[in-house]
Amino acid sequence: MEMTVFNVDVVPVFPRQSGGYLVAGGTGAWKPTNPNVHYNLMENHNEQDGMLKPLVKLMKYWNLCNGALLESFHLELMVEQMWRGVSIGSYPHGVAETLAVLVTYIPNAFNDPWPSGGRVDAYLSTDNRSKVLGYAKSDAASAARAEESRRNGDDRGAFDHWQKVFANQFPAYG
Repeated sequence: MEMTVFNVDVVPVFPRQSGGYLVAGGTGAWKPTNPNVHYNLMENHNEQDGMLKPLVKLMKYWNLCNGALLESFHLELMVEQMWRGVSIGSYPHGVAETLAVLVTYIPNAFNDPWPSGGRVDAYLSTDNRSKVLGYAKSDAASAARAEESRRNGDDRGAFDHWQKVFANQFPAYG
């Protein structure tokens, strides 16, 4: 559907007797989903720490800079889960820590927090899983150096490291 403010995809869904909906899964099968559960999960967490949604957006941009190998929904759920009960603090800290933890999430199966949702990472091929893991490891190291530079008062050095994390799409220093 073409809109003047933003674009959305409209897809058919069918209510499930046990809750949620069935949506076309893209592989010829139907996939269970429950947008209300996921919306409430993010809203409740963001009420506790208003940094969550902006951090998710930063991580989605990181994903885009690295070939968008992770589905947005998968990345959002991983970020939400890893920050449960933990204060994000600052955005630089949040991105650096998210990347450091992401390397432990990517190799493993990731289930939807909605019990009927199944695996969220099933779309990820072995090759793409390996690629995104490599990006996350490399960028986690660069983000850690960026944070170290920032803490040492070397803003220019921090910006240089953030350039590496965001594939030269990070604003230049000064």
